[in-house]
Amino acid sequence: MKKFLVVLGILMLLIIATIVVIPMMFQDELKEMALDEANKTVNAKIEMADFKLSLIPNFPNLTAEISGVKVSGINEFEGVALFETELITTTIDLMRLFDGHIEIGELGMNNTKVHVLVLKNGKANYDIAKESTGTEEVEEEASSGTEDTDFKMLLKRYFITDFNLIYDDREGDMFFEVKNMNHSGKGDFSLAQFILETETTIEAMNFKMEGESFLKKASLNSEINLAMDMDKMRFQFDTTFIQLNALVLNMNGWLA
Repeated sequence: MKKFLVVLGILMLLIIATIVVIPMMFQDELKEMALDEANKTVNAKIEMADFKLSLIPNFPNLTAEISGVKVSGINEFEGVALFETELITTTIDLMRLFDGHIEIGELGMNNTKVHVLVLKNGKANYDIAKESTGTEEVEEEASSGTEDTDFKMLLKRYFITDFNLIYDDREGDMFFEVKNMNHSGKGDFSLAQFILETETTIEAMNFKMEGESFLKKASLNSEINLAMDMDKMRFQFDTTFIQLNALVLNMNGWLA
């Protein structure tokens, strides 16, 4: 009996060691591969501080964390970061991969900044995609002729914390700013019909156009539930609460 317990203990230690070590063995290679491919497709500089994979926190789900992601402009946009975030985190159900699904339990971003800049000549720093070559067009046409697969991606919950946005359109003489936005949503995206529950708070918003100020340090607090019909792509406002400063608003109706 004692020998059995010893063997069982060793097996358990090996399993735990495997769970810990295997993701760590490949995370550096995956990081470099992702950075190389991303920088090949954009006219910008993409950086990533760290990339971690682990099965421990949410076993049997795989937890992935990407920290220090930054997309910086080049040429006339040098010194302007289009996108930067402290942390992107997600959990993926490994078991569902075998039946052709990616089930994301949670997807979130923390401390994110977006700076959109449009110059007076109309050139924008978000227009960073490189032009496709003739070879890529041929490959795309070939792939479009293939049969559809049953591959699906599911999402249960997402969140964005401490989000900041600057939209500076110098061609249209427009400036919009969002400071410290927190947003979250949850719903069973695996269903054709479900309720999406969202909560949003914004500490301050500023909006100017042609020298005139329309919003100045306006705060927002909202709770919006949407009845989602994914088959018909129809979205019904189920319950809404929107407060802009001291003004309370309500929304009714649907979108399709």
